[in-house]
Amino acid sequence: MTQLQVEFDHQRVMVYFRHQSIGTIELAENPYHQQHTYLTFHLTVYDNSLAAPLFQLIHNHTKKPLQVMLSSTNQILISFLEAGGFRCKRICYEMAVSTQDYLGEPIPASFQTAERTSQKYQTCSRLLLHYYIESHKAISPFTGIEEDFFKTFPETVYYQSGSKGIENLAFIEDNEIAYVWGDNEASLRSFLNQIVPYLFQQYTEIHFEADDVDTCAMTLKSLFKEQTDEHWDTYIFP
Repeated sequence: MTQLQVEFDHQRVMVYFRHQSIGTIELAENPYHQQHTYLTFHLTVYDNSLAAPLFQLIHNHTKKPLQVMLSSTNQILISFLEAGGFRCKRICYEMAVSTQDYLGEPIPASFQTAERTSQKYQTCSRLLLHYYIESHKAISPFTGIEEDFFKTFPETVYYQSGSKGIENLAFIEDNEIAYVWGDNEASLRSFLNQIVPYLFQQYTEIHFEADDVDTCAMTLKSLFKEQTDEHWDTYIFP
């Protein structure tokens, strides 16, 4: 009989080694990404030799890919995940920036804004959703309901139009840039060099997240100095 044993209780895995409890792992679902099962660890022992059989047992039970999001500073858990066959698929940078961090070149503002009830807002929402679906496809495909996802957006979108319609946009709430999208990098960079100085006129600090698989968000990140080495990583099995 194997020295590793597990018991499944609803959304929790109880883990035993040599008949002694070594903690639990919580299982969760994400309504926008239902093809994966998300794990949260509460183990007292992270023995790398147990990782592969443990994750295979959980995978056999859920019949879905397993996903973990954690800080890059959590080296013990990262080592455990990698020993068990998880691979890092995405890096997320949480940015809190001030004018001292800004490396861009301010450009006079020529953008417009739209509120949730307007047709322009709806058009921007659909453009962003299409980009979100494409950029997440290789990591964890979008499975949510369009209207439910739109409800998570800020009430105001900032945008620029060109000959082909809306070419750049940013959903912003107070000093947080929630989402950005642009038709091409050069145009998006110009747009962001209008948005960022505009926000700094109102706030001393701007917050946003940038995933390394999101080229538009990484364009925004490139306008600022590099910050802490810590980032949030997404690991997926198998």
